[in-house]
Amino acid sequence: MKNSKSEIVKAARFCPECGFKLENGAMFCPNCGTKIDLPQITKQISSGGKADVTTKGKTTCPYCGEEILATAKKCKHCGEWLEREEQECSEESIDALQQQQNSMRSAIEEAQWNESNSGALPIQAGIIAIVMGIIFKSWWVGLGTFFGFFILIMLPRIGVVVCVLLSLFYGYIGYVIGALFSTAAGWVIGIIIGLASLSINLSSRKWFKDF
Repeated sequence: MKNSKSEIVKAARFCPECGFKLENGAMFCPNCGTKIDLPQITKQISSGGKADVTTKGKTTCPYCGEEILATAKKCKHCGEWLEREEQECSEESIDALQQQQNSMRSAIEEAQWNESNSGALPIQAGIIAIVMGIIFKSWWVGLGTFFGFFILIMLPRIGVVVCVLLSLFYGYIGYVIGALFSTAAGWVIGIIIGLASLSINLSSRKWFKDF
């Protein structure tokens, strides 16, 4: 029967804080005073005289590929600080999370704005349908105008054109009203009403498209 014994050998290491070389069995770094957790090398010595050495608490430096302590903060071979990579990854993760939160917040605010303006187009469609029904003296024409208006609004490019035309019409009305006071007032009021109606109509259109 073969005899075997286990011998624990304290390995010479470098300080994980400042990289100073330590003596065998040192509990504290003589350079910076950092407490040292001694990694152990377990050497199994068999009767055949061959040693099977297993190193514990080791890892590889991500910058130079050399073997270092798993608890090391600075590589003793290349001098790179190992916590920097983790810090950069953490900062990137925080930035990505903030961007995602900002995007979600913007999407929620846009959805709320669109919902608040969802009734703008139906009201205008109803007014136009009533006017067309009175002009042609047929409520069927008015009903057809109502549904035709929504069909046009839902079309990709024509819908935007319809919203622009409506906004120009409202802007013109604002100009006529403002021109009663002065030409400058007419332009200012017309532009404000036109832009406001365009924003509301496009918002209402997007709500119906997403609905």
